[in-house]
Amino acid sequence: GRELLLHYAARAGLEKTCRLLLERGVDVDAQNEDEETALHLAIKEGHKDIVQVLVEHGADIKLKIQSGETPLHIAVQEGVGEICRLVIERGADVDAKDERGYTALHVAAINGQVHIMEILLNWDVDIDTIVDGGNTALHLAS
Repeated sequence: GRELLLHYAARAGLEKTCRLLLERGVDVDAQNEDEETALHLAIKEGHKDIVQVLVEHGADIKLKIQSGETPLHIAVQEGVGEICRLVIERGADVDAKDERGYTALHVAAINGQVHIMEILLNWDVDIDTIVDGGNTALHLAS
């Protein structure tokens, strides 16, 4: 289907192809078998320009994949601060939880990503969310 072409183009970083497909009416939020959209795939590959194009065309910034991860969770996992900032500025829920109950701040803490934690802490992120038997993000960071 045409939606899969958008996934391939997003993953490959083909901005002109993404724009062309979206202008022709391809569903920006079409999901693959893992419930990933082109947005999730572009974030995984670190393609900020593609993320920008997809968001401009109405990509759902809060859509979760099977593991409950949002685009923000994925951006944090990849450690790309610019993309984290971009999706937050476009309305990502900074306190959304994945299937383990982890927020983006927990993921950044576990991965030791101080620069990402600083970005998240500049927004009104809940630092007291508890996971794993009583641990907050600050516990996980230590």
